[in-house]
Amino acid sequence: MERDEFDALLFRHAHELGATTLQGINVRNVIFEEGRAVGVRAAADDGWERDLFARVVVDASGRRCLLAKQLRMKQKDADFNQYSIWSWFRDVAPHPPGQEGMVFFHFLGLERAWAWHIPLRDGVSSIGVVTDKADFQKSGKTPEEFFDSLVARNRTFVHVMEGAKRTRPWWIEADYSYQMERVAGPGWLLVGDAFRFVDPIFSSGVDVALYSASFAHEAILRSWEEGREDAAFGDYERRVNEGVDVWYETTALFYQLQQLFGRFALQRDHRADVARSLQGNPYDPVNQARSRRLLSEMRSAYEEIISDPRNLLRPGALDPAGTRSSG
Repeated sequence: MERDEFDALLFRHAHELGATTLQGINVRNVIFEEGRAVGVRAAADDGWERDLFARVVVDASGRRCLLAKQLRMKQKDADFNQYSIWSWFRDVAPHPPGQEGMVFFHFLGLERAWAWHIPLRDGVSSIGVVTDKADFQKSGKTPEEFFDSLVARNRTFVHVMEGAKRTRPWWIEADYSYQMERVAGPGWLLVGDAFRFVDPIFSSGVDVALYSASFAHEAILRSWEEGREDAAFGDYERRVNEGVDVWYETTALFYQLQQLFGRFALQRDHRADVARSLQGNPYDPVNQARSRRLLSEMRSAYEEIISDPRNLLRPGALDPAGTRSSG
């Protein structure tokens, strides 16, 4: 199921359960009275505008981060300084038999670079590249030239794109990793990407969105039952951050040494743990413990690799240019 269908399903489900749903409406800002969120100012393009009040405001505005920007709580991540170029294409080479519909990733021989290939409906594929922003800045290329230069670094990727035709303009994203100073306060909570965004490499966004929404629901009900909103919302923040931290640490290790994930995934002793860790739900205690154990073993392996200058798994060891830049 693609994202637009999934979002429509969730929206319709909320309506069927009795929620009042509005379409074509934009929230301009959150309304505060005496330091507490009490509602939102909503408006439509046709001039309709209204204040909507609620006992609790939940910001699910995604990477728009409406409330975080309003309260100036958004903090960019200094470590993940990524740059992405992507679009939709037709006539890309099909996946091998038996792998139709799967998401493919292509690795490009750069420390922080990779590419995605996601089949969509009607023969369209979403294809994009991600790299460290510094690589693009040093290249001196246009976005399209830079995209083509990254495709050329992987033979399989070259084959995939040989007959591809772009059907939409290029989308460019940069500096998209962030977190917030706070994720809850008097009368308000943040969920999903409005809460925190790590990186798209392991598709953790939907995982975080669904679990944070579920946990927010539990926290709100608890706050009403116990009359202690600060305690319930504080536990919510801790609970969600524990899971997101696992995704963050996993992503950071991937960018430090991509080959390490392939090595562990192929080893019989680690294959199942790698698969289960990347499937999601690091909020479950058993899954979280498994992921942290795996991360500990991978960090030890990373230190061993980095300490050996002759190890071919070291970053850049197989790069014929001997550099991390895509030049």
